[in-house]
Amino acid sequence: IRANVNNIPGELDKTFTFALSNTNLLYETKSNYPAYQSVIRLYRSQTIHYNAFSHNDYERPRPLFDALSFQFNCVEADLWLIDGELYVSHDSVAPNPDITFEKLYLLPLVERIKKNGGKVYPDSDRPFYLMVDCKTDGEAMYPVLKKKLKPYESLFCHEKDGKLQESAVLFYLSGKSPRKAIAAEQPFIFLDGTIED
Repeated sequence: IRANVNNIPGELDKTFTFALSNTNLLYETKSNYPAYQSVIRLYRSQTIHYNAFSHNDYERPRPLFDALSFQFNCVEADLWLIDGELYVSHDSVAPNPDITFEKLYLLPLVERIKKNGGKVYPDSDRPFYLMVDCKTDGEAMYPVLKKKLKPYESLFCHEKDGKLQESAVLFYLSGKSPRKAIAAEQPFIFLDGTIED
């Protein structure tokens, strides 16, 4: 599906590409944010796109919320541990309270799950996937991340007796992930598999 809304005034700024299940939506515009909103209005549907993945989701105009408006079932964010806090960014950044993991992802998801009766999408029959790419040492990041997630543990899938117990969110780590720390527990934090695995 190709959307052409070049009649919207403005200069060429960015090309937005979204994968909707097995259909690619390629959207080119001469306007940045207003036209992007037009695409959201045009292509938003009630179908949950279980195979849609919002990579580097924090680069969207509205992190997390744009993916949710398209009914994407997986978002990915890069995480940095800096001075004891977790920040979302593609590159290392100076501490900024506006881009913490809690503010951009954790607390909005918790609020949404509570409003939707225990699910990210009320009509979903499976968990929402939240993927974090550890940009700094995962073993150092793990205790901080676990402490932030612990109050909401019941909202996350977990392992029990070798079996997956589903809940609202399946949270998993990629990148410099804390494999040693997670292997020592029965966690509610999972790992992205590698070829070596």
